[in-house]
Amino acid sequence: MVRLLKLIYEMEALVAMADTTDEYGFTLPCVVEGPLHVTAEGLVHPFVENPVANNVDLDQQHRLLFLTGPNMGGKTTYLRAFALALYFGHLGMGVPATSFVFSPVERLFASFTMSDDLRAGVSYFRAEALRVKGVAEALAQDCLFMFSSHLIELSEHLTDNSQISLGYFQAEEGAGRLRFDYRLRPGVSSQRLGVRVLQKKASSSCWTEK
Repeated sequence: MVRLLKLIYEMEALVAMADTTDEYGFTLPCVVEGPLHVTAEGLVHPFVENPVANNVDLDQQHRLLFLTGPNMGGKTTYLRAFALALYFGHLGMGVPATSFVFSPVERLFASFTMSDDLRAGVSYFRAEALRVKGVAEALAQDCLFMFSSHLIELSEHLTDNSQISLGYFQAEEGAGRLRFDYRLRPGVSSQRLGVRVLQKKASSSCWTEK
């Protein structure tokens, strides 16, 4: 009876994934063998209404993508879209992209926030240092990585490394408005709009999309 229930649970999960793939028009990924790499075209985040599609191309020749750009430009959404699609692909369901090719990974490592632990004596700064150490160790073990930062000065130390790609999102300024098209471009952004965004009221008169 326990074995039968487990089979029913698994079948229900598979049916749910198949229904989601069909309902949202997801694409079944292509799983390949060989060195770790991920190539995606038309990648979007499934929770974003009218999303802007972008591509992903990570392999052993270009193992790290360093992202820059202003606040609200699309960096975090892009990171989450990639991680979510890769997770869906490992589950065996469709992904929100027009095409998605990947070789399976052993771990999916993600970090969007830092937290300290006063009882353990881990300050916020130490938590950041430990996370950077974890990233460095993961990179040394044949992994692919995306990294987003406002510290554009870091790019000066990355441009000479052929395994690191540079990408950025940008905002267009005009007539007191900010316009975001959420398209990934090659290179580094020097825009800093955090203070301006805080000075504006969160209304449609302050910025537009696309």
